[in-house]
Amino acid sequence: WMGGQSSSIGLGTIGQWSVHDRDLILDLFEELTGGRVYHMYIYPGGVRRELPNGFLDKLSQLLDYLESRLPLYDNVFFDNSSFKKRAMGVGIVDTNEALRYGFVGQVLRGCGIKRDVRKDNPYLVYDKHDFEIPTFEGGDVYARAMVRRSEIRESIKILRQVITQMPQEGL
Repeated sequence: WMGGQSSSIGLGTIGQWSVHDRDLILDLFEELTGGRVYHMYIYPGGVRRELPNGFLDKLSQLLDYLESRLPLYDNVFFDNSSFKKRAMGVGIVDTNEALRYGFVGQVLRGCGIKRDVRKDNPYLVYDKHDFEIPTFEGGDVYARAMVRRSEIRESIKILRQVITQMPQEGL
């Protein structure tokens, strides 16, 4: 999303960075699942195979790297005056409209509504992890972008907890 959004306003650097960073994530998916595009790992009753040796260390290193990139993304994209001018006040969805039409995800949270199925109706182990539901006021493109930005940090936070809480037997 970030690469496409930024490239549409002439910030090609972010597109290149985000593709590179996404590829690092896909490298781990491929190592784990055997597939680069289709990540079929979870099956009824469990998972396809055990984690590869050293996988959790590689994941931790990748999370550190991605977190270190966030200030760069902020500086070049999210705090960019061109992006703000083109995103603030554009594509506004008001709160009542979001609720009436059943919007979810970043659109709903970009209207300031704190809803997330992982908190509202927890599944798997989400109820065992501490994370925030990012929201932003305004209902515009910028609000939705800031929700997505915050979700990056929250995803890193969740994955770090998963790593520390994952049972070690069988690894």
